Amino acid sequence: MKKILAVAAFVVGTIVAIGGCRAREKQPTPSPTAQTTINSFSITGSAATTDGITPIDPAIKAGEFFLSWNISSSEPYYVALYLSNDATLVKEDAAGNKDVEFDTLRCSTLNNFDPCTGAQSGTRCEFTNQNTLHCPQLNFGIPWDVDISSFLNQIPKTANIIIEACNAPNDSCKTATVAVQFR
Repeated sequence: MKKILAVAAFVVGTIVAIGGCRAREKQPTPSPTAQTTINSFSITGSAATTDGITPIDPAIKAGEFFLSWNISSSEPYYVALYLSNDATLVKEDAAGNKDVEFDTLRCSTLNNFDPCTGAQSGTRCEFTNQNTLHCPQLNFGIPWDVDISSFLNQIPKTANIIIEACNAPNDSCKTATVAVQFR
């Protein structure tokens, strides 16, 4: 009887061990990270766009302007908005120069992360006479007021607003640019 139990235990142990190895071999590999694509990015300025440049003027519509985008990415995705002298995003170069970040948003199509809900989304901002960009929505609970006096070395100033969109793991980021003129 002891031999039968020993043989049965050996057979069951062998089957479990073989099955365990096969189970490990058949585990699915993780899916690739969602890539980010900016399908569109546009700005509606305080006045009509002229020669591809969107005017932003505190004397017209209280300097109000709207930024709109359509982004394909993971859930959630993140959007950062920058002012730049050119069309290339510089977070910081060797000399310490960097573009001016004026808004950061967390966006999702699954939950209502106000005001940034869905792939097609946007935000409203204002440019004031005090050279401040004000984006009145709550951004992670913090309203944004950014003094851009040091960026505006002249008025009118032609510049670029750059959107950077990143997936949730922050390993797929893309940018797009719109030319603007601060008046």
